[in-house]
Amino acid sequence: MHIDEDLRRWWTEPGEVVRVATDASRRNVGSRVAGRVRVPHPVPAGAEETTGIDRSYPDPSSFTTAGRFAANEWADDDTLSWWAQAADPDRDAVRAADALAIGLGETGIAITTRRFAVLLPAKFLVSRQEELRTARREKGLLRQAASHVNDFIGRGSWLVGDRVVSVWEIEVERVLGWSPVLIGRGFPFARVLRVDFVDGSVLYGRTGPRDLIE
Repeated sequence: MHIDEDLRRWWTEPGEVVRVATDASRRNVGSRVAGRVRVPHPVPAGAEETTGIDRSYPDPSSFTTAGRFAANEWADDDTLSWWAQAADPDRDAVRAADALAIGLGETGIAITTRRFAVLLPAKFLVSRQEELRTARREKGLLRQAASHVNDFIGRGSWLVGDRVVSVWEIEVERVLGWSPVLIGRGFPFARVLRVDFVDGSVLYGRTGPRDLIE
């Protein structure tokens, strides 16, 4: 089962086709912006507040945090999944990294015929907690709340069937293209999705068995 099935159920609009969809990586986000390496990439000020996420992945290696490399050696650090590369902080790949960092390893991306988006299960957003409780009450499911409340609230990871929402998105015309690549110096090489934006910035992300990449 690919993660795009959840997207079609909860997130896509009529006529919108999913071209790329990635599952939660449960790893860190890193970046090189204007020559400065930031590992992990910081959550931006004023970002949406999250709750209930089980952060179970390890911290990055000292080699990666020190930034003592020139190319894509970050991929040899298995604690990193996402990497943004840009000339300045206002580029789209950096904005995507900002949004990916919010989810503490439980975010993914989607590229459709209309948009590029960073996705997170709604149950992790503080702003959606009351909305999800209300939806359950309206469906007459209060009697099941004790046993099933974790389907929406408090469960620590992205599960099959979770309702997903965009935490950041842009029109697809700002995406130049994407392709699967092999990078790093260690063997076997890391399997990574490369997304190029029109503004010249690049976002890399490790791929997994539930990912869809056309």
